[in-house]
Amino acid sequence: MTRVAALRAPTFSLQALWRTAPTRRDEVLAIVGAVLTGGGDRIWAASPAAARLGIRPPITVAQARAVVPALTVIPRDPVLEAAAAEVLLTLMQHYSSRIERETAGDEHWLFADVAGLDRLVGPPAEVARLLLCEARHAGLVVTVGVARTKTLARLAADVAADTCIVAETTAAEQAFVAGLPLAALRPEPALALRLRRFGLTTVADLLALPAARVGDKLGPSGLSLLRRARGEEEGGGLQPAATPVVIGADLSLDYALDNLEPLLAVLDELLGRLLVQLAARGYLCGDLRLSFVADGGERFERLVRVSAPSRERPALLALCRLHLSEAPLPAPVIQVAVVATPASLQPVQLALFSAPRPAPDKLALTVARLQALCGPERIGAPRLLDTYGDDRFTLTPVATSTRAPTPRGEVTPPVTSLRRLRPPCEVEVLVQGALPAAIASRSFRGSITACRGPFRRGEEWWQPPEVAGPACDLYDVELQGGLRLRLAGAPDKARWWVLGSYD
Repeated sequence: MTRVAALRAPTFSLQALWRTAPTRRDEVLAIVGAVLTGGGDRIWAASPAAARLGIRPPITVAQARAVVPALTVIPRDPVLEAAAAEVLLTLMQHYSSRIERETAGDEHWLFADVAGLDRLVGPPAEVARLLLCEARHAGLVVTVGVARTKTLARLAADVAADTCIVAETTAAEQAFVAGLPLAALRPEPALALRLRRFGLTTVADLLALPAARVGDKLGPSGLSLLRRARGEEEGGGLQPAATPVVIGADLSLDYALDNLEPLLAVLDELLGRLLVQLAARGYLCGDLRLSFVADGGERFERLVRVSAPSRERPALLALCRLHLSEAPLPAPVIQVAVVATPASLQPVQLALFSAPRPAPDKLALTVARLQALCGPERIGAPRLLDTYGDDRFTLTPVATSTRAPTPRGEVTPPVTSLRRLRPPCEVEVLVQGALPAAIASRSFRGSITACRGPFRRGEEWWQPPEVAGPACDLYDVELQGGLRLRLAGAPDKARWWVLGSYD
């Protein structure tokens, strides 16, 4: 059996403003369209203080200020509304992946399929209560209705003071709908006038009429209203849309910021909101895309690389600080947005008898902190370049997933390793018959008992001399005490160096 939850957020433009500026709740305030053009603009929404003074949509700004001269009028902020809508969507995604979004005037609606949550969360009443509490905790006032169909759930959320649950039985649904006034069905103004002229005031009055008579007297709009009163689905019922995983947060500022420290305070707040969304979905934070809008309308973007995903807020903020310090913004900004690339760690089963390895989440956190301290370009895993040159390597992103263990039965052959000396140790060498016979220095001294070489090495002999680097002769030697070394000598045997020792 399908169960649909409807979440209604009334006066959404005002709630989006109050969510970031709660001190403005008691202001005599009105909101108009996205751009404030003059006294002819229509009021879109009015605060409770303004409504008590008689300011109600859709009067014009001039008419409103004739009643209340001190009325504060501001345009709608689509950035704040989008952020508030994203918060509600995140809350609903805690309970369902089949969600439909809808906007009707200054109301924001979410519909979700919540069937089958009895064992995971609880009965529908518990789901509605949790949605209500989480929305209020996020600074948004909503009402929640749960019913068998989307139409009934919408009616339940529309008339509820906080939550309303309609039982699945036919008798309960009919009793709920019959007690509603016709205004709850939201008929068109012309249709509502005709219904009043016919003396119809409640949904029960409309349901008592035969469908044929309703169609004859009220036309197609009357039949649509009758189907709504019966709780029948319109437009195919719940139509969930595939929601792309775009996790971000943005904020419009009252004044332009031209200094790094206040800008970082704004980014800190946005990162906190963004990490809450990531944690709700079970993701870590990958690369960060910072978007800025200057006071003159110019846009700037910065990409902050995060090689080790994490949810460590101070480390991510330090990366943003480092990036913006190296590449400052060219102009003061009045709008800031942060979008994160969702990332996850793949758990790997470790071997029972192998040496312990770091946990992937702790390794990612450590790498993120090191990046914040040293810079992303200085942290990574070394990878040798395909060349004959010494110490030629590059850094690759650190793999935070734990490496899979060696399969049972596979034996790793022993490898002799060369421990490099940096810088190489210059030594004096006694040469006999074009081969080294003994060496002397502060660190190494003795006769050579075994020698392999020479191995003439030119790092990149096919390149021009200024690119190829110097050539030298390499020798692997063993001293009397058993110490094995790698020697490098100039082609003229004038200077010698110890490059390293073998284990």
